[in-house]
Amino acid sequence: IVFPIQMIIMAIAQLFGMGAASMVSRSLGKKDYGRASNIVGNSMFASFALGAFAAIMVFIFLNPILRAFGATENILPFARDYLSIITFGFIYFPFLVSTNNLIRAEGDAKNAMTVMLVAIGLNIILDPIFIFGLNMGIKGAAYATIIAQFCGFIYIVLYYILGKSSLKIRMIHFRMRWRIFKEMVSL
Repeated sequence: IVFPIQMIIMAIAQLFGMGAASMVSRSLGKKDYGRASNIVGNSMFASFALGAFAAIMVFIFLNPILRAFGATENILPFARDYLSIITFGFIYFPFLVSTNNLIRAEGDAKNAMTVMLVAIGLNIILDPIFIFGLNMGIKGAAYATIIAQFCGFIYIVLYYILGKSSLKIRMIHFRMRWRIFKEMVSL
């Protein structure tokens, strides 16, 4: 019941990430590092804005959303438990998804793969611990997922902060430039 909701968030994050990745690749090819940094900053900002908006909407309309996606009276309590926890991850999950595309666009496929391996691998490890070991059931699966995604998010933040990126992202790059945003979404 909750998976399609997560997929919608992921699809919109990919919209930002893939569009921005194309733009970053072209800018780097032209050696226009300033534009590439602005694109990355705008993509990051858009991802956070999407995540915050999605989290607020899901918290406000939790039950109607679950019913719209097919939750029955028997499934609704479990779906509500899972989604109410997963929604906290919506704040950084779109960032994780979209920014991973940007790392690949810089030509750093190894770190892009590592981000995904960290998030997926940690989720696989934490799921049985939280679900069975800590006897948390469906809530444990949700906590394992958001913790694993948060670790992937931290990896990406460190990637940029520690200078592994060829781009130097500064606060000025997070200012929305609507021309960049429009091109990113159109791609």
